[in-house]
Amino acid sequence: MTAVTAVTAMTAVDNGQGLADRILGGWLGRIAGNMLGKPVEQGEVWTRDRIDRYLRRANALPLTDYLPEPPTEGEGRDLRPE
Repeated sequence: MTAVTAVTAMTAVDNGQGLADRILGGWLGRIAGNMLGKPVEQGEVWTRDRIDRYLRRANALPLTDYLPEPPTEGEGRDLRPE
C-alpha cells in the first residue's frame, strides 16, 4: 500500500471586523434577493415571459425597486402575499 498525501493551498482568513462585515453583507444580499423575488416565486405560474410582460405593462423595466402594484386584480391574486 502507498500513502497518498493531499496538499491543500490554504488562504489566510481575516478574523477581524472585515470578515464580520463580509459575512453580514452576504446574508443581507441573500435575504434581499429572496424577498424581492418572493411575489413571483411560483415558477409554473410566473414564467420569465410572464414576468417580463407584467413589468412592461407596469412600465417598470429595467426593474430598480420592488415589484410594482399589479395593474389588474387578476394578476394581484397570482402574486404571493409576502
